[in-house]
Amino acid sequence: MGNMSVESFKAFADLGSPDFRSASFARRDNQTGKVRPLTLDLIHADLAELTVTLNGSVPEEIQNHFLTAKHLALYSWFVYRFTMPAQLQAFASIEYALRERFKELALPAPVNLRGQLEFATAHNFLTNQGFRDWPGHLSPADRTNRTWLETWIARIPATVSYFRNELAHGSFLLYQQHDFVLRFAADAINQLYPN
Repeated sequence: MGNMSVESFKAFADLGSPDFRSASFARRDNQTGKVRPLTLDLIHADLAELTVTLNGSVPEEIQNHFLTAKHLALYSWFVYRFTMPAQLQAFASIEYALRERFKELALPAPVNLRGQLEFATAHNFLTNQGFRDWPGHLSPADRTNRTWLETWIARIPATVSYFRNELAHGSFLLYQQHDFVLRFAADAINQLYPN
């Protein structure tokens, strides 16, 4: 960490300019195979799709909570460091949805995120197939490790709570995973509140 330099507060004249880190990424189109620079309109389109895919049965307060994560992810184009609060907010939205759903169903679920996720996976509120990024959705040729695929859901409680805690308790981590994390959060919330 000794080599990390202190960043500057963004100048007023530069507020509408992308963060140089955000503008340095590219995106491969899965249909055409073409690679193009990542742009604000691509980020917006991805996040707008999450709006469409969040079930109408999800309570409004949870939808609005998740909307904050999407806005932070969108504005990370201008301030790259917003990727981390966007991910933290997405994880918090999962926890909020878990807590509310279990309360609605009068289930004796644990109070911490890891325990809630363990309860949700053990009772099939969350399943492998409900996550669009589950590796089992890959073509059969890509499914080489059967055991890993079958235990993917069992790894979620520890993995999600680890990353949420890293973000919540302060960390030097800075990585652009908000697209995956927000998709994961939307899929988890949708499984808790199916149409």
